[in-house]
Amino acid sequence: MKRSTSRISTAILVSVLGLIAVPASAQGSKQEAVARYKEGRALIEKKQYEEALRELSASYEMLDSPNTLLLMAHAERELGRETKAAGLYEKVISDAKDRVARGEERFEKTAADAQEWLDKLSQRLGKITISISGAPEGTTVRIDGKEVDAARTSEDSMKVESIWWKAGTVQVEASTADGATRSMSAEIPKGGPASVSLDLGDSTRDQAPASVDDTASFDSKNLEGKSIPTASWVTGGIGVAGLATFAIFGSMAKSKSSDLDACSPRCPESERDVADAGKRDQTVANIGLAVGGIGLAAAAGFYIFQSSEPEAGTVDVGVAPTGVLVRGTF
Repeated sequence: MKRSTSRISTAILVSVLGLIAVPASAQGSKQEAVARYKEGRALIEKKQYEEALRELSASYEMLDSPNTLLLMAHAERELGRETKAAGLYEKVISDAKDRVARGEERFEKTAADAQEWLDKLSQRLGKITISISGAPEGTTVRIDGKEVDAARTSEDSMKVESIWWKAGTVQVEASTADGATRSMSAEIPKGGPASVSLDLGDSTRDQAPASVDDTASFDSKNLEGKSIPTASWVTGGIGVAGLATFAIFGSMAKSKSSDLDACSPRCPESERDVADAGKRDQTVANIGLAVGGIGLAAAAGFYIFQSSEPEAGTVDVGVAPTGVLVRGTF
């Protein structure tokens, strides 16, 4: 009887110790999560963002707090990974609002802070959804050459579900393991959604660009009885090159202007290089536009005012600080 009572007492003691041990372990994990959160926050204040992310990620695995996720989003943004930061801010808003709905009102400020930063990023970012049909195993999806994660929705379909990307024109491509490819361009609006659908189907490759028929020839004569003089070809080429320069550098200047809009009207000193580069690109674009206009106008002039019986002539083309110089004898 005493032995039986002893066994029961031992069993009760083990059970009680087990009940005590579980909460103690959980409490230890929570304390470690809080400690690593504080360490991550301190590292952010020191601008050591990569190190901060390691501490905060470890803390979030132990205790999934929206506040921890908010600091992770801040760190990603400071590191220039804005699309990843936008995704994290979006999750912070969702998680924090869920907590508020359950009565945890302290997370209202967390949601508001994340929303404020997401609104700022939305001035130069947008979201894109990509659907791929006829996609066998091994299919990869890329945006502007960078591979993105795609989830399989059926045996032959995949989807990239609403991810953040830099606003503007992008090239979307889906490729199978054996080389079949489909691609198309898409315009991602600032803050707004874009959708792309690609069908790999039974295709093998993208259609090849249309080739020029080797037997076809272009006769530059008999245009109203005139031939196109050499000077028109040269100045016309300069004009086209000038307009191309305008398009490229104008686009670069516009992109830098968009980057500065986020910190307007007072940008930090660290953005001065961006502003200087934007001014330089705009100047080059303006010069390109002027050269393009002059070149095309000169080409038209040489063609219109040529003599009916053109004689052999020479054309010299030079570049001066103020533009392009064209000299010739005809």
